[in-house]
Amino acid sequence: MPQLTNVERAVIISKLEDNWSLRRIAAHMHVSKSCVFKIKTIWQTEQRTEKRARPNGLRKISKEEEDQALIQYVLEKPFTTSVNACAETHFPGCSKTVRRRLKEAGTLLVYKQVNKSMISSNHRHKGGVSQICFFLGTLLVYKQVNKSMISSNHRHKGGVPQKPHLQNIETPESSV
Repeated sequence: MPQLTNVERAVIISKLEDNWSLRRIAAHMHVSKSCVFKIKTIWQTEQRTEKRARPNGLRKISKEEEDQALIQYVLEKPFTTSVNACAETHFPGCSKTVRRRLKEAGTLLVYKQVNKSMISSNHRHKGGVSQICFFLGTLLVYKQVNKSMISSNHRHKGGVPQKPHLQNIETPESSV
């Protein structure tokens, strides 16, 4: 049965009420006779002739009451983990579902813990200048090549940021 709009179904029903034949309606509407016949049988048994709406996406595993209980629990204990919140509220989903429901709530933000690399003495021993990039949360190692600083793993746009203490900058006191 082709996808017909509600208007097209109403036109078919009105033509059936005007005693048109199935063949004539099918030719007029450019659909098959079986399609017109199915709409006729549905109309005669007085069932719905509209297409049933199908849900979009995945079906939710939890009810609204369970979602609200989870959100209320996390509001009361904001530093709890998603595993503990799932166990305490008897939430039917997993910890990923808990984080997804908290993000869908809009008022709660779920942050990932940033792993910050620490600069060790071994980095200084290799001859480079090490810094922590707080934007990416990674360790950057600059090596001096031909009086320019090059970073092998820095991915900011606009190239490598130049640091004033790494460049040869003349101060007014040294020019005297």
